[in-house]
Amino acid sequence: MFFKYMPPNCYTIKALRENAFFAASKEKLNDAREFDFDVDLSKGEGGLSESLEVFHELLEKGISINPGGEGIESDKNLVEGLKEIVDKGGSTRGVEEVVIRRSEVLKSFYKYLIYMKYKTVSFSKNNNNPLMWGHYAQGGRGLCVGFQPNDEQKVDIKPVIYTGKPVISLRDVLNSSRERDVLYHKDGAWGYEEELRYVKTFSKDGSDDFMNFHRGQIKTIIFGSEVSGKFVEEVFSALEEGGGDVCYGLLDKHISQLASGLRYFDHQWADKGKVMLRALGNDFDSNVQKSRMIAEDNMSVEDMLKKY
Repeated sequence: MFFKYMPPNCYTIKALRENAFFAASKEKLNDAREFDFDVDLSKGEGGLSESLEVFHELLEKGISINPGGEGIESDKNLVEGLKEIVDKGGSTRGVEEVVIRRSEVLKSFYKYLIYMKYKTVSFSKNNNNPLMWGHYAQGGRGLCVGFQPNDEQKVDIKPVIYTGKPVISLRDVLNSSRERDVLYHKDGAWGYEEELRYVKTFSKDGSDDFMNFHRGQIKTIIFGSEVSGKFVEEVFSALEEGGGDVCYGLLDKHISQLASGLRYFDHQWADKGKVMLRALGNDFDSNVQKSRMIAEDNMSVEDMLKKY
């Protein structure tokens, strides 16, 4: 089972009601360096000759090595001329400069196409990470969905590798089966997320920006320790509209005897669990409201507690 932390807002309710998780493109991810990778000429075993061979293979497939330039035929003539210099053992300094410049252009264009083509939905291996509750569930006011992917979805869900920006060879640009691999990498500072990433192609116009699922794939809903009664009711309403059995839980900071701080209400006790969750959520709402009513400027906490 995978876990998805979600904040207490209308988009979470919409996702639960319509059985669809939003898929984010690069510009909507929270790390500006997401989906980033580099293409390094030195990664190829054949050096300069291999780079020119890759250029030739790209051109044979009708792929320009200078997008927006003078065209494929002009590119072919250039590559043939560069190969002739290398084969004759002449000075390769000028050849290297041309190859590097064209590679940079090709890399930028290739990266842009990858960014435009793929979108992602993020999950975590962990349902009780305080940083995740803080960053993605609005400080424990939201929830964490326990989600079971189907066999088709599992193919496209892989663990994120926290080694920073991956570096591929120019030849990897030709390998369409590997083009998604670079998107499963992230900077090591994000390792606490224990992310599992679903990467797929989606429509360019945004009409298909969702990972659709069946209601039965939602196995658990864990509410944060600061959840409000209003949000609990909205979640119950959204899930009841779609049917299916859901095991509810609560991240309860007040249960000291449970090391994990998690308390579950299984299917058999779902109704009783709902009653308790409603009560806890409403208690929180009530306490917040009361604290707002009694709080006054320059009043000490001790005096406020006495007034309470």
